[in-house]
Order: sequence, then C-alpha cells, then structure tokens
Amino acid sequence: MQKILQPCQWHDRMSHTYTKVAVHALFATKGRQPWLTSALRTDLFAYMAGIIKRLGARPIIVGGYSEHVHLIFVLPAPLPLADLMEKLKANSSRWLHQQTRTSRGFAWQKGLHRVQCERVEFGASQKIRRRARTTPSQDGVS
Repeated sequence: MQKILQPCQWHDRMSHTYTKVAVHALFATKGRQPWLTSALRTDLFAYMAGIIKRLGARPIIVGGYSEHVHLIFVLPAPLPLADLMEKLKANSSRWLHQQTRTSRGFAWQKGLHRVQCERVEFGASQKIRRRARTTPSQDGVS
C-alpha cells in the first residue's frame, strides 16, 4: 500500500524551490523610430546586460536593431518580469539620454512581447545572434 503524503509532509520534502524560466522579450522604440544607431547599440546592449545581472537575472542574449531590442534571459523565481522590464527600460532610457544630445525625444514603446523559451530554443537564439552580426544595420551606419 502506497502512503499518501499530507500537505505539511509534502512541503517538508520540497523545502527548496528551484525555478528556471528563460524569457525571450522583444520591445521597440516609441513609434519604432530608428534611435539605436550602431554606434550606440554595442554600449547600450552591454549596459542592459549589466542591469539584468544586477537585478539577479542571467542575460543570455541582448541584441537588436535600430528600432527594437531582443533579450533572452533566465528570470529567477522571486523577480517578477514586470519589475525587471520596468527597471531595464527606465535605466536604459536614462543612460541613452545621457549619451547623446540628439536623443531628446527618445522613449521606449509601452509594453513588450514575451515568450517563455524552452531549452531547445537556445539553439535558435544562436541563429538570432549570428543574423544580427551579419545583417547590415538598418540605420545606414556600419
């Protein structure tokens, strides 16, 4: 006869929670305006990866084009996605305004598109990274 665990016994056996959620988030500049020149993107993406790390998540890919950003990161259980994205957008927007005087009208578009990634999708993310490196920039700057 199999013993059925009562709720308190089950909790005692599962005292440590381990959650690993990989998220692919995509968001754009307001009006999809091409604010992110190739000169800014390298430093901006590195800055964004640093924000993600400081918030306790693990960045896998931070990249994009002149008018949108792709992020793939592992989100820890205690950190809500909305909190991470709010802090990421606010701080990266502030950074961008400090870097250039021409960014006066810059803003991120409200909202984002996000997909929970399965482990097998990380192979596809390598294609995104390679394509971002090999695709000519859309802002006319190399």
